[in-house]
Amino acid sequence: MPDDFNLEEEVVKEELLAALRHELATLQDIDRTILMMIADGASEAATGKAVGLSQKAVNMRKHKLYAILKEHLEDFR
Repeated sequence: MPDDFNLEEEVVKEELLAALRHELATLQDIDRTILMMIADGASEAATGKAVGLSQKAVNMRKHKLYAILKEHLEDFR
C-alpha cells in the first residue's frame, strides 16, 4: 500500500460510488442516457438528437438531474 493510503477516504469513496449507482438505477432510461452521454463528453445538442429532445430540453433535464443527485447524495459532502 502507498504511504499516503487513507482507509477512511477509500471507504467513503466506495460508499459514494455505491450510493451513486443506486440513485442512477432509479432514474428513467432517458435520464441515465443523458447523464452518461454528457459524462462521456457529448454535447447537449448531440445528446438531444440521440434521445429525441431539443438541446434546451436536455439542458433543463440535466440540471434537474444534477439537483436530484446532489440532494440524494448530500451526506457525502
